[in-house]
Amino acid sequence: MGFVRSTTAQGGDGGFGMGFLLVFFPGDEQDTGRRHKFNPFCSPLRRALFGHLLVRAQTTAFICLLLLFTTALFFTVSTLPPSNHRIYGEPRRMLVDKTREIRLPHALQGMGTLYRRGTAAMNDIVVVHAAESLSLNELRLFIRLFLRSDVASRSDLVFVFPARKASIDEAILQENDDFLKILSQYRFNLKNDSQFPTSFDVTQFLKSGRKVKERGEPIWGKRIKSNSVAGDTELNRPSYGSVVGFEAEELDPENSLSGFVDHAPISLRRWACYPMLLGRVKRNFKHIMLFDPKAIWLIGDPLSRFRSHRPESVILNPILHQGRHAKKSPSSTRTKPVHPGIIMGGSKGVRRLSNTMLIHIVNAALQRRRKNSVSESGVFIQLIENEFILNDVRLIVSDEPMVESSSLSGSSYLNHSLVRRAVGDQDSMSAVVMKHICSFPLDSLVLRDCYNMIQ
Repeated sequence: MGFVRSTTAQGGDGGFGMGFLLVFFPGDEQDTGRRHKFNPFCSPLRRALFGHLLVRAQTTAFICLLLLFTTALFFTVSTLPPSNHRIYGEPRRMLVDKTREIRLPHALQGMGTLYRRGTAAMNDIVVVHAAESLSLNELRLFIRLFLRSDVASRSDLVFVFPARKASIDEAILQENDDFLKILSQYRFNLKNDSQFPTSFDVTQFLKSGRKVKERGEPIWGKRIKSNSVAGDTELNRPSYGSVVGFEAEELDPENSLSGFVDHAPISLRRWACYPMLLGRVKRNFKHIMLFDPKAIWLIGDPLSRFRSHRPESVILNPILHQGRHAKKSPSSTRTKPVHPGIIMGGSKGVRRLSNTMLIHIVNAALQRRRKNSVSESGVFIQLIENEFILNDVRLIVSDEPMVESSSLSGSSYLNHSLVRRAVGDQDSMSAVVMKHICSFPLDSLVLRDCYNMIQ
């Protein structure tokens, strides 16, 4: 800043005025340019190298963060406890053939599998425990004999499995499907006045529509709401029970015997499954039958002579050994050898016996050093011989002992309600039964086994 003299064109007078003087220093510009010139980041090569390193550093950091997140996620999922809701909440699925998939609904309160929903509520229930060694052929033979017995027309069939398998589901569904085909074909022939003999009495599964409706809805599966009364006047309406199955883990989720018996077989664990199963259906059934298909064949209706007994009654079946003659006289004594594979009677009596049997299994395991030395038959015999423990149960020993399959020939097994399996006699007895069933035209048209026998 300074003072300069100003001269105007109009007057020659001069004077002093105030103005601005700007001074520039070119030396600073040269220094700045020099600084830019020597800045390493201003070089194109250096800038490209720096950008490349920055991208690689960002990529490496992103990969590390992704690996850290994935590791933490897998660790969290692996430490979560298994959820029972996943086991019991998902719908059951099964492949019947290569082109068709069906969904099997739950049987009761989100548990179990409903293989066949009956037409009406039944008064009796047959609970079958399938041993680990039970083969598919043995299972098919039991179902085939059961569906042709007198007890099938008034009972629901319940299986208790160590674990469900697709092959077991397929076998049960196939046998039920064959049975319904025979029933449907018989009704069709009956309407057309053309009858074909069958291997069982089909008329016991045909009731009037009004009688079927009076029984009410089955407890298994979802209730079917229908206002139709067209079938009430039908004379030959099908009437049969339901077929359901449960896994032992569903009925005994805590595995109650795990702390007392190592790897408890289903013959022992079934007693821990009965409290939940029989407790939930105690108001729906009057009679209960506990059955072992591995040891006994069910041919007729062993409950027919005892349905009029009190609810506290429990009927046991003595064993007829080969070469011995049993005394046929009604008795309530506990000295006869009985078989734990068949226990039947009133609802109250069977539930009380099953609860007491579970307690005695635990007591027997505690008294033994080895946890795998508990025998079901040994504990059962000791239990029924103790009159003070089962004082609230009325035990009755049947006067009809079970015969052994090795002592029978041909179709003579049809004369007995129960047949005890002989060791190693499975194949021969199965062949006899199938030969008898396939000798009837209607059965041979439906059953694939009969077709294979003919071929």
